[in-house]
Amino acid sequence: MESRPYSHARTFRTYATVSTICLFLSVLAGAFVHLSPRTRLLPPYIFFFSFAAFSVMLFHAILSRSPERLPELDLREQRGMLVAAVGASCLCVISELTAVGWPKVLAGVALGSTVLQHGYRIWRGFTLRQIWQQVALRFFVTDTFFLLVAAVGLTALGWKEAWPGFPFIPGFLRPATVFLGASFPLTLTFTGFLYLHAEANGGLSPREQRIFDWWYYLLVGGVLFFLPVILLDSRALMQVSALVLLVGVFVVNLVYVRRLARNPGSLSLLFATVGLMGLLAASAAGNALIASHTPTIPAGKNPILLSHVHLAQLGWVCVSFWAVLYTLWPMMLQLDAGRSSTAAEPLIWLPLGTCYPPAARRLAYLQLVLATGALVGLVASHLLPSPPLMAVSGLVYAAATLIPLVILRLLERDAPAV
Repeated sequence: MESRPYSHARTFRTYATVSTICLFLSVLAGAFVHLSPRTRLLPPYIFFFSFAAFSVMLFHAILSRSPERLPELDLREQRGMLVAAVGASCLCVISELTAVGWPKVLAGVALGSTVLQHGYRIWRGFTLRQIWQQVALRFFVTDTFFLLVAAVGLTALGWKEAWPGFPFIPGFLRPATVFLGASFPLTLTFTGFLYLHAEANGGLSPREQRIFDWWYYLLVGGVLFFLPVILLDSRALMQVSALVLLVGVFVVNLVYVRRLARNPGSLSLLFATVGLMGLLAASAAGNALIASHTPTIPAGKNPILLSHVHLAQLGWVCVSFWAVLYTLWPMMLQLDAGRSSTAAEPLIWLPLGTCYPPAARRLAYLQLVLATGALVGLVASHLLPSPPLMAVSGLVYAAATLIPLVILRLLERDAPAV
């Protein structure tokens, strides 16, 4: 029996489906996290090491290519990375449920090996000078490094849990440190996407180019500065650093709000702008957390910290993921239709997402309303506090995560019109 020919769209949809299911499970676990202390860390382990880690590497494989090289893309090369990311997440879940540390060691080694392989595949042929001259590639190569740091941190965390007396792993290493290393690549990946998307749709003014250039150094430098400041527990330096980052996020928001005003029918711009607003809200909550002088350990007892984390993960990361998804999906369909940069009907690089049929657009708006409403409910559930409200809000957000699978199918049905 002959195997089906390779399809960019079919392979991409399979990956998007697995990532969506991992995100759904993470949110679902979060909705009922209060039921047992042992399940407290299951949501972030599923979120960061299956959904997030694989999404970052998948998006790198596509976005690091120029439009001319895109038809050569073979997404089947990412299958091993998907297996490793999901496997690492499963090992972390087993570790938490059984209170045994060594599965995290295996998870960290598997994830680190995969990131190294991914980095070699993506960045071979590039010189450091070539990467640094392109702002987006600068974001992508830096988040590859931080994803590797997260994998090393996960290995060390598992080792520390399995053998507490081991002397060469610092005592301050906590899951929060590992999650910070895992969440930072997401921010860098999505910011690199924002730059590429703006560049492909109307270009960037010299001022906007400088904003993204400065934002790279501000973001990376700010986070690197923030880590030792947290360890030193210097509230004044933390507050200054957080305020500077807040101003930077606000300026990038202004760039995208203006672009959305010029292209109100763009799903990509709509989700990207809402995602940036989520990052702005998360940054504001982070500033409030520092100013409150409330203890952050244990994390589950601090409502401002929980609000900050959920605004960052669900308001910024997830919404930005959907922005990238709704941008790349029409491109995959175009590639299957034989379009390229040299074809008679050329490939549209990082389209605005205006090609979705009315039914798909209505579902996307519904998804955004459900996700935003559920996020407001989650923040309120932390501040009140109210476990029932948290459970209901989590279930609503989980339902919103499944809507993109329907939207992708609806556009695929109308693929000849893309």
